[in-house]
Amino acid sequence: MARRKAACMALSLAVLLAAASAQASETVTVQVTILKGFSISGPGNIIIGALAPEEQRRTDMELNVWSNVPWELSVTLAEGSNPPMKVEMQDMEETWVTLSGTKLLYWNQDVTGSEGRVIKVPIRCTGTYGDLPGNYSFRLEFTVVPAL
Repeated sequence: MARRKAACMALSLAVLLAAASAQASETVTVQVTILKGFSISGPGNIIIGALAPEEQRRTDMELNVWSNVPWELSVTLAEGSNPPMKVEMQDMEETWVTLSGTKLLYWNQDVTGSEGRVIKVPIRCTGTYGDLPGNYSFRLEFTVVPAL
């Protein structure tokens, strides 16, 4: 009887060990493609204020840029925008550029990472005696693209 119990226990132990060591596994390879991505946000609108002939007003606007590749920032007057006064923006080298056509403001900029990057873009308007009195608004279009 003792032998039977011992044999039963040994057999039970062998079955348990065999079950415990029996397993299966599989390795799965996951592939993903991360695309170039850009985003930009700005203040929505800015107010220059009253401008007399031969007077110049300046303000700084902040733009937030996100990019996972090196990037460049350009600006153009949006379609239908035709300000009567001289409008200039300052580029990354602190050079004032007159807005006509598309102007490159920042170039060869590094990846921003998830936190993005805040950049200041000064804008100034200069009135002339050729500007008719009135209230004017115009739209600026900022574009972020991959650096060349």
